[in-house]
Amino acid sequence: MSLASIVSNQLSFKVALKAINDSDNINDHILNELKIHHQCRNPRVVPFYGITKAPKGNEYAMVIRHAKHGDLRNYICDFFPKLTWTDRVKILIELSKALNSIHQMNLLHKDFHC
Repeated sequence: MSLASIVSNQLSFKVALKAINDSDNINDHILNELKIHHQCRNPRVVPFYGITKAPKGNEYAMVIRHAKHGDLRNYICDFFPKLTWTDRVKILIELSKALNSIHQMNLLHKDFHC
């Protein structure tokens, strides 16, 4: 995954480019997955902005909001000793709310692990 910086007139934020495997052979499965990412607008879900051509090669990449600490696993590994039990419970509550909101849209995460 590579990082880029997007600057607009009103805000500046980082995005991550997440490679789409085998994107030179885009099929209905990949298109459906991209459609689901586009539909999944929720404050508890990492925003998906669209797709772009990867900087190198012929692959395409998803443009998503850059998470400062990476994924949840990285965050927990980096900060576990500093997290209080209250912090840990808050993380679990937010995680369960995020999964619930995804399920309310009749979607499944399919890559949930920690």
